[in-house]
Amino acid sequence: MNTTLPLATGAHLLARLPSDPASSVPPGWHPIHTVYGGAHLFSAQTPRKLGSLALKALQGYAPDPPTLAEAMGMDLETARLVWPRLKNRLEERPVEDYRIDFEDGYGVRSEEEEDHHAWGVGQALAIALQEDALPPRVGIRVRALTRQTGPRALRTLDLVLTRLLSEVGRLPEGFVVTLPKVEDVESPQVLVEALERLEAALELPIGSVAVELMVESPKGLDPQLVRAALQATKGRCLAIHFGANDFLTACGVGPAEQDLGHPLCDFARATLHLGVAGQSVRLVDGTTTVLPVPPHRGPELGQDQQLENRRAVHEAWRNHALDIRRGLRQGFHQGWDLHPAQLVSRFAVIQAWFLEGADVVTTRLNNFLEASAQATRVGTVFDDAATGRALLAHVLRGLDCGAWDEAEIRMRTGMGREQLMATSFPELLARRLD
Repeated sequence: MNTTLPLATGAHLLARLPSDPASSVPPGWHPIHTVYGGAHLFSAQTPRKLGSLALKALQGYAPDPPTLAEAMGMDLETARLVWPRLKNRLEERPVEDYRIDFEDGYGVRSEEEEDHHAWGVGQALAIALQEDALPPRVGIRVRALTRQTGPRALRTLDLVLTRLLSEVGRLPEGFVVTLPKVEDVESPQVLVEALERLEAALELPIGSVAVELMVESPKGLDPQLVRAALQATKGRCLAIHFGANDFLTACGVGPAEQDLGHPLCDFARATLHLGVAGQSVRLVDGTTTVLPVPPHRGPELGQDQQLENRRAVHEAWRNHALDIRRGLRQGFHQGWDLHPAQLVSRFAVIQAWFLEGADVVTTRLNNFLEASAQATRVGTVFDDAATGRALLAHVLRGLDCGAWDEAEIRMRTGMGREQLMATSFPELLARRLD
């Protein structure tokens, strides 16, 4: 019996079909946080100083696994696994992404003062770049591109890039400009056109400067607008950041009720997923505003004051931990940090998140791959192709945050990071068999 169907499988029809779904992880390494700091405070030593302060906070308020478990609300067995990994990360790479802020964290300044700081930031970036003192990702947040603040934003961008290139002749790897309060298509279009002019004038390849967009209002949350804004960046956009406080204010939520656990924030995060669906763009959560700051300072504190300091820091860490885990459950694997002690809770919680399920996840991934990307069943959990991509993404993110190293993953899966970064399951399976 002839089973060929030439009319149903004509080349003109097959050419219209989409390709197989790719991995759910954007290509390459990506950070777990963005640390924001005012431009007036930035120097070439800032990233290293933040790391030193974070390590000091760990040693002062969680000097061992039992205290870490108490502080973060995690079980002791997990804390014993996390503590040495956490300490190692704070020593080696405490800041993964730093944003020099010329917006809310900078405040209202005179034109002359912002000119001075923008020029100084460009010089500080150049010095840090020459000294290999920058984190893997770095950039600036400019003011919103409105008629009122747009000219100032573009002038600041020009000054920073001009000074940086005049000093060192190149950009830091992964340099990015964050555009706040996006609720139209015109502002990202204007930013991209300005960047194209600057890149041409500074003899940079077009597209050298990446872009991130911030959604901070109900209007900006519209999925169609988000997709149009992404398109307006001409492929430069790496991430969409969620500005929770401005969003909640615009929704009429009072200051006392504004936090990342508000139901409207859950709605906003879900809606942002619709806006970036099918795009290799990261989603970045907002900040926990309760900071781990001890109420008492000084070299000679009494026992009661020391206990109050410890309670305050631990409470702030637990609040941060709840927000981080909520974001992880909702597919937000990156968030803002504002204080060096938040680096402790950020890494601790995310590393714990991946360590807690390591055995199950890697077993399921191995079984899935052994079945050659066909549906498979392990225990009571059914894995189809979409879940297989999620398992792969989980393993790669665990590598990124330092929960496990490449040797451990190679032992568990038979593959290293380069093999796991395949763009499709057929490619992944071919690499695994090599």
